[in-house]
Amino acid sequence: ATPVPDEAQQSPQQTSTLDDLANKARKMFDDVKEAFEHSELNNALEKTKTFIGQTGENIRKEIEKLTDKNE
Repeated sequence: ATPVPDEAQQSPQQTSTLDDLANKARKMFDDVKEAFEHSELNNALEKTKTFIGQTGENIRKEIEKLTDKNE
């Protein structure tokens, strides 16, 4: 049998450390992804609120114009 180079053999400790790092990286990615999704949602809500505010303001101005004409 051909001897396997030392680098190719991972001790159980190295494997668990790599698994831990992979799990931490995965969790960090999920956290960042979640935060990004929430910020996107928050951004969309802010834009919607702004749009509704502007629409309300435009309606108010139109009503003022109509009431001014009728006076």
